[in-house]
Amino acid sequence: MITIESPSMVVNDSNANQAFRMDVTLDVHSSTPMETIAKKIVNAANKQPEGKFKNLVLTAHGRPGHFFLGTGLNINTMAPFYILNGKVDKIWFRGCLVGRIVGPATSGQGDGAALAACGFTDGNGHAFLSAFAVLTGAYIVAPTEFQSSLHRLYPRGRLDSYEGLVLSYNPEGNVSWRRRYPSLYNYSSDGSRAMNPNGE
Repeated sequence: MITIESPSMVVNDSNANQAFRMDVTLDVHSSTPMETIAKKIVNAANKQPEGKFKNLVLTAHGRPGHFFLGTGLNINTMAPFYILNGKVDKIWFRGCLVGRIVGPATSGQGDGAALAACGFTDGNGHAFLSAFAVLTGAYIVAPTEFQSSLHRLYPRGRLDSYEGLVLSYNPEGNVSWRRRYPSLYNYSSDGSRAMNPNGE
């Protein structure tokens, strides 16, 4: 598991498969506007001892270049999050594929067939996350592959491990580090563990 340092906040979309708990936990629905989410994050950050969060976790379903948080977060809807600049050090995306680039050049990679079966034939997660890092002035951590989870709820301050390639962007919008966890598409095992290579 991944330990998230305090002060921390999580925004859980009600449609997500799992929910996390941090120092501050906010649950939102598909009708919640981006402006509302951004303002609630800033209001909560202002109440912290240093007036900001070290970590913010966003939990929702995803597809390449799009996160189904509230009414939907992507490069075209992210503008309200500019008010997070200086209020959050690092933002963690916890959901499938948000950092993935999909197109002819990547269709044959790894889970390309699964992406096509889901109808995900386009989307540029790199462009979205790079721009989001610049907008918020925060470090961004996000997955590029399908994610899995064994539990609905996790201990406070903890995330389950990612699946596949995970990227981090610095506030200048550049990839600053990457890590590869076991991937769902190439995981072979038996029993209930078959869909959760990291066992969390």
